[in-house]
Amino acid sequence: MHDITENCFSLVPSPVLAVLFLYPLTSKEKILPRITHWQSPNYFAYFPSNSSIVGFLGEMLSAGFNIVGFSWITSPAAIELEIIVLDWLAKALKLPHDFHSTGQGGGVIQGTASEAIGGLNPERYRSLKTDASTNYALSPEVFSEAVSIDIATGLIPFFLCATVGTTSSSTAIDPLPEMRRIAKQV
Repeated sequence: MHDITENCFSLVPSPVLAVLFLYPLTSKEKILPRITHWQSPNYFAYFPSNSSIVGFLGEMLSAGFNIVGFSWITSPAAIELEIIVLDWLAKALKLPHDFHSTGQGGGVIQGTASEAIGGLNPERYRSLKTDASTNYALSPEVFSEAVSIDIATGLIPFFLCATVGTTSSSTAIDPLPEMRRIAKQV
């Protein structure tokens, strides 16, 4: 596994193959070049969430324990660890106390999408408009203006989801250096 993560930069992200290509093959040397490498920095088809060594090791640990961690009673240690990690994240991001587990509602990831949507206050969510003039990428001016408005109205901007291609279109590639510069000023 170490070799795969060390060499992912040199692997072809998504090979072109014929149907039933695997039938005559038996070795790792024949299989490895023929899989889609989600961890490759050159793979932009979907959103890889396991592309870091830390993420990979966390996934191995989770799979090894075979944890069903949807509630405290099903896996107390997993939920407690989630709380600790989210507190670390809140501290690293220098978020106010409300975002920590001992604050009002912080410290735990939402259990389901419906719970997350149900708890999302539309007044505090910003979906920023994009258009064809930027190939549907987020404009730094639009982002900067939204951040300024949020701060002026007493909100705390804390999350930006930049895009490097999308599932339906590879044209929306946000200008990451500009987004980073604006986000660091907050």
